[in-house]
Parts: sequence; structure tokens; C-alpha cells
Amino acid sequence: MRTWAFRYTPPKGPVAGAVTGVGKVAVSVRLGYDGELDIVRHRDSTRKQASAETLAILLDGLLISRLDTVSPSILTPPSRRFVQTSQGFLPPDTMVCQGECLVEIRNETLDAEGILSYRLDIVARWNRRTSGLVPPDSAAGWSEFFGASLASIGGLMLGELPAR
Repeated sequence: MRTWAFRYTPPKGPVAGAVTGVGKVAVSVRLGYDGELDIVRHRDSTRKQASAETLAILLDGLLISRLDTVSPSILTPPSRRFVQTSQGFLPPDTMVCQGECLVEIRNETLDAEGILSYRLDIVARWNRRTSGLVPPDSAAGWSEFFGASLASIGGLMLGELPAR
């Protein structure tokens, strides 16, 4: 066995997500990373295997809650810490939260350290449109429109999305 180091870059676009429904509201959550981490690998493997394992470790145990608030919680093991820096609204149905994920992972297979940018998209849509229903055109409207349904969701565990 040998130890080797490399820079890890997460795949572009969403890497984890979850989908659920509450009443007449369909909810989709997607998480993506950007940036690089310093990795020290403690096992022999190919770079592709090491990258796949790094992503799996980054996504392990991600729970999103408080979807109805301006700052949803991303709960993780202590080796990762999410800090939201901005929030924006993409009409008619998407709230976008962005920030940094501080990573300091130490385990038997690898050590990972660094700061990644993240983007969390929360999409809420009526799964059955009714006549005369106008989609929201602002963050406040989105919160009013979908807030009660989103508040009823205790939390969503994110799972790794298939590679594209």
C-alpha cells in the first residue's frame, strides 16, 4: 500500500438530490459543488476510483431541513460545515441558496481538506395546476405560495445523482 496525493474537482452540476411531494406541491432539491479539495489517499486505487469514493464521502449523511426558511439547514457529519452566503429566486419556482462547504475529512481511506462552493436549488411546483393560479414572481411570493407545504417537510436525505 502506498499513500498518494491529488487535487479533487467535483463533477459539474448537481451531484445529489431528493424529490418528494406534499399535498399538491412537488418538491425537488439539488446540490452541486464547485472548487477543489486536497486529497491524500491511503489505499491503492485508480484516480477514478479515488474520485468516486471522495464524492461518496462528501455526500454521505446530507440532510436538508427548514426548506421554508431563507436559510435552509444542511446537516452533515462534523467533517463538513455548510455556510450560506446568499439566496436568490429564479421565477417561477426555484429558490437558490449558495455558500461554502468547509471540508476536513480524516478516515482510514483518505484525508480531504479545503473549501468548496455549493449551490442548493429548492424547486417547488403545483403538481396539479388549477385555473387562475398564477406562479409567484418574487421570493416573498414563493415563500407565501409554498411555505406551508415546505414547512411540513421535516427533512430530506440527499442521495447521489447518477453520473451524466
